[in-house]
Amino acid sequence: MAETFEKIYSNVEKRLPRRAYWNSEKNSLLLPYNPDRGGDVRVNVAFINNIVGHIETAFAKKYVDHVFFPDMGHSHLLVPEKKWQKIYDHYPVNQFGKLYEDLFKDNELKILYHTAEQLQTLDENNQVLPDPKIKWRFQTRNIVGLNNGGKDLLVLQNPDSKANTVGEVPGYFWYSSGFNISANKQGCFSYEANGQTYRFDLSLFDLE
Repeated sequence: MAETFEKIYSNVEKRLPRRAYWNSEKNSLLLPYNPDRGGDVRVNVAFINNIVGHIETAFAKKYVDHVFFPDMGHSHLLVPEKKWQKIYDHYPVNQFGKLYEDLFKDNELKILYHTAEQLQTLDENNQVLPDPKIKWRFQTRNIVGLNNGGKDLLVLQNPDSKANTVGEVPGYFWYSSGFNISANKQGCFSYEANGQTYRFDLSLFDLE
């Protein structure tokens, strides 16, 4: 995984497509999105700072090793169920860009990241491998960050899943189509990890 990360980080062609960028004409940070679903999403700086906080806390607590799809690279959005039904459930498909924009400004939003996404944690009998680090990564593969400036992370468990994958959270609407993050030396944003500065991109679309 570390070798793959280094190859992707150093290869400018491996950046996320349709990634967030600064639009000087509109004086805004924009996240490209489909025109028929509402078009580009304006992203506030506080939201980016929250994501950076999630990444840096995850490294500090040794929940992750790399920022890219095989480890910490995609997210799901959690919205209080009552708020979703009252507000967000009424957005038509052609305004989903506005939906993302408002969600990203909502300080009650929680962001769940599945980590160790392609790390082998189970043996042929679906038992967790005996390596201490593998056990730790298995136990901490569902991390949840807040969107209100708080930098701590919640760790959730799902004993009913052999891979310990959380797919729902009581009291919250699960909006599966979150954002992707992937580190690249040409990335628009930065985070600190293990005494070094890394750059990363943000997109609503997967690495192609």
